Amino acid sequence: MPIRGSALFCDSLRREEGGKILVVGGYSHVLCCSEFPLDANFDCLVRMSGIEAQSKKLELILNHIGYDRDSSDFDISENDGPNITLAILGVPIKAASAGEFVVQVSVDGSEPVEVERLLVSIEGE
Repeated sequence: MPIRGSALFCDSLRREEGGKILVVGGYSHVLCCSEFPLDANFDCLVRMSGIEAQSKKLELILNHIGYDRDSSDFDISENDGPNITLAILGVPIKAASAGEFVVQVSVDGSEPVEVERLLVSIEGE
């Protein structure tokens, strides 16, 4: 089964008592800012499917606009099936100008898979 995924960026993620995740201020396709450069932190909900049970590491790759890319590793060795959801707080998004911010995921060093593409622009443009 191929690895597939999606990511949702938002202003805030909160976990409710019953375990549900509350998404506040989600960005679907466009992230508007008041000026460039943009250097801010957002929360991110990453959902992946096709993950093998013995997988150990998920790498989140952030392709910033006009800046070097960032990556962070997450331990997924406790996954018990092909589907995982990660709630990640404080993910940086940097943009020197308008463009597309692209997020990729790699599992145990596999070829990165694109999971999100956000257009970053100035409000009202």
